[in-house]
Amino acid sequence: MHMLNNGLTFLRRKTMNLTSDAFAKSIWVSSGLAMIFALPPLVIFLGIYLHTTNLIAGVIVGFGTHFVLLGLSPRISERLSSFLED
Repeated sequence: MHMLNNGLTFLRRKTMNLTSDAFAKSIWVSSGLAMIFALPPLVIFLGIYLHTTNLIAGVIVGFGTHFVLLGLSPRISERLSSFLED
């Protein structure tokens, strides 16, 4: 890192084989992962909370689902990437 104008700037790294297809693929995979990690736990949390009015049970199950999905993120990412291959 270099100091420039009282701010930090990072050295540019040379990117090899970065094509527009790879960039678009990474955007789609990242967006898919974000939806997979956020929406199901949110729906589960709201479903439990609105059905039983038990906030603690909804939070525990929703966060539990979220962290299980995070643990499975490499597999999910590979699967999403394989859908977008040529």
